[in-house]
Amino acid sequence: EEKSMPSCPLGCGFNDIPEADLEQHVAHSCINREVPCPYACGKRMAARKLKAHKEMVCENRPADCRLGCGVAMPMIALVQHEKTECPSRMVHCGLCDEPVQASREDLHRSTECMERDVLCARGCGTAAITASRIETHMLQECPERDERCDECSATMHNSLMPHHKALDCAWRLVPCPNQCSNHPVPEGTNIPGAVYHGTMAEDTARIKLALLQDHLGTSCPERLVDCAYGCAEPQTGKTTQLRAVSYTHLTLPTKRIV
Repeated sequence: EEKSMPSCPLGCGFNDIPEADLEQHVAHSCINREVPCPYACGKRMAARKLKAHKEMVCENRPADCRLGCGVAMPMIALVQHEKTECPSRMVHCGLCDEPVQASREDLHRSTECMERDVLCARGCGTAAITASRIETHMLQECPERDERCDECSATMHNSLMPHHKALDCAWRLVPCPNQCSNHPVPEGTNIPGAVYHGTMAEDTARIKLALLQDHLGTSCPERLVDCAYGCAEPQTGKTTQLRAVSYTHLTLPTKRIV
């Protein structure tokens, strides 16, 4: 009678295994043999489950950083790496609170962050100017800035502007040397064409210097005039002083001489 060959004792389904090969099969080939995890996680399992364990379960399986830094490490360490160590992780700038890649944080804080301190390019010595305010500082606050006169548009050092506006600007306001005024004739004054002229300094008209000569020659109510009829009666010519003459003379047509 022919003797049958044994089947795999681990129940893998292999039958009729030659006895000489059975030990080899059980030790090295059977899918149900127990094997250790090659990543030293301490787990043992049937050989048929090893592939899934290594690829998806084992905490010690090698894994590439998911943030793209190029580092590979055991999966168990990857979470901590990505959270606190990876140069590609996002962090918040301690100055502006904007998100920035960890590897660029120093560069961001030194050259890009709008809340970093910067120096005035004019060397004025003002401390703690943030990059977000440097333009305002340069245009409006720097004691070394140039400033444009809002009257004549001349540009000069900021420190010279008060003197310029007070004494040099061609468009600054100056009092009329004739002490004329633009006040209306006081109610009840019976001098046709007369213009009221106060005696206090604040009543004197103020004219832009560049326009002063034109004002004195053509529009100042206190400019010198002659009688249009060429009368020989001595006159000072100033309208205010013409008030001293008779009403009859003042009602005559007059010609103002530029």
